[in-house]
Parts: sequence; structure tokens; C-alpha cells
Amino acid sequence: MIVFTELNRHILSHEVGEGLSIPENAVWIDLLNPTNAEEKAVEEFLQMEIPTHEEMREIEVSNRLYTEHGTHYMTTTMVTKVDSGAPETHAVTFMLTDHVLVTIRYIDATSFRRFIAMAPKLPVGDHDGVTLFLGLVEAIVNRMADILERLDRDIDRITKDVFRTRLEGLEKKAAVDYQQVLERIGRCGDLSSKTHESLVTFNRVVAYANHHKKAALPENQMQIEAIRKDIIGLMDHGTYLTGRVNFLLDATLGMISIEQNSVFRVLSIASLIFLPPTLVAGVYGMNFEVMPELKWDLGYPVALLLMLVAAILPYAYLKRRGVL
Repeated sequence: MIVFTELNRHILSHEVGEGLSIPENAVWIDLLNPTNAEEKAVEEFLQMEIPTHEEMREIEVSNRLYTEHGTHYMTTTMVTKVDSGAPETHAVTFMLTDHVLVTIRYIDATSFRRFIAMAPKLPVGDHDGVTLFLGLVEAIVNRMADILERLDRDIDRITKDVFRTRLEGLEKKAAVDYQQVLERIGRCGDLSSKTHESLVTFNRVVAYANHHKKAALPENQMQIEAIRKDIIGLMDHGTYLTGRVNFLLDATLGMISIEQNSVFRVLSIASLIFLPPTLVAGVYGMNFEVMPELKWDLGYPVALLLMLVAAILPYAYLKRRGVL
């Protein structure tokens, strides 16, 4: 458990182990995978219960945003493991009292690590739970902006792979592994939907935190308004990226259909060219006793010549019609 205290308008961080008391001037208590002893220590310090992991995963908004004894309980969804290619969403709870912020999480998120490292370097000023909450949310929103920017670049790369061409004498379409492309598009769509879900929950959390009595301060109101504008802008950008992902999916499926049609077209043309020679071979492959050409010395070469001519004529016709 990491506890941040305010001393002489500076933020200090402390690692509080089991059996140690929480400082009275604490302004932020960060619980990462809390043990029963840590939960009990925080409950005794705040004189209130903290939500369990099961309660944090409740879907209903009424169970995620509520006020009890003057404390705002706000549970949101965060995107994690973005770099692994298999992003996940996890619930994070913010408890906001008059002076103290408590965060309860079971993920080691990048945005939290960054803000924890930056908190002691915050400018000198009056810091409390609300200011740290707004700073933390701003750091998380900035992280989601980075995720969407990375997603935008990934979509650009996939677009180039799907529609790329190469020059080999004449312009030809480069070989594309469409199965791999579809997997990449699927990962982009998954990340886009999870990020949008997280932004929606944070938009609700910021709106709910606006009811806190200290949120009415002018400097806090300015920061809340800026955060909400950033979230709305990112949600719009996420919607745009989702549209691009859907377009890429449709385009890739269309390309696969074109490739399949090309294969069937080649097979159809080959069948058309080789059907007449097969017919000739079938006729002269019969062994009836009464056949005019059965005893003919030139029958074999003539049959071969007829088969060759029967193959050339359809090919020449198709070539002239521009099919080939």
C-alpha cells in the first residue's frame, strides 16, 4: 500500500506495510491487490467500509456510482495489457472523501505507475484528495489518448497492407496474408471497443465527481471541464477509428472475395480450354469393333492433332474477347 501525504504544500509518498499506521495527513491511499490487513487498516482510518473486488465488478451504474456518509464511491473500467496484443478491462474504484482519495485496484496500470512517480514532483500548492483525483484521471485520459494514437497508426499500417501494390515490370498486387490481416483487424476492433467503454465510464465518473463540494472551486471546475472536453473528444475519435476498423473489415472481406473469384475464374477458363480435347480423347478412346479409324495407321497422331486444335481454338477465342 502506498500512501501520499501533504506536508508544507508538497506531496510525499510512503510505503506502508502491514502493522504500520496510516499517517493522519494522508491525502491519497493507493491499494494495489490489497490484503485483508490493508483493507482493515484503511477502513479503521476512514471509519467506513471499502468495496470488495466482487462489488467493484457490478455492472449496474447505480452500484458503480453512489455516495455514502459524504464519501463518493466511483468505479470505472480501465484498459490494460495493451502492449501484449490481448487488451483487458478491469474495474478500478475511487473513494473520494472530504480530504482523502482512496484507489482500489487489482491491476498494475501504466497510467497509475506514471502518476505515482510524478506525484511527488507536483507543483507546490494546496493538495487534497480532489486535486489528486483530478490529476490521476487526467493522467489516465492522457494514457487512453496514447492508446488511440497507437491504434490509429496500426490501422494505417493495416490499410497499406490491404491495398498495397508493387512494381514487377507491370504493376501487380503484392501477396497479402489475409488471415493475418483479419486477426490484426480483430485486435484493433477489440482495443477500440474496450477503450471506448473505458472512456464512457470515466465520463460518468468525472460528471459524478463534479457533485463533490470541493469540485465547485474555480480551479477544480476548470480542470474538470478540460478533462470532460478531452474525454468527449477522445470518444469522438474512438468512434471514427471504429468506423475505420469496420471499413477495413469490409474491404478485407471484399479483397478475399476478389481473390476467390480470381481462382474460380482461372479454374473455369482452364476447364473451358481442356473440355474440347477431353471430348476428342473420349471419342477416340472408345474401343468398338466397328470404328472407321480403329485400324488407321495415322489415327493416333491425327487424334493428338485434333486435341491440340480443340484446345487452341477456345484459347484463341477467349484471348480475342479479352477474357484472358
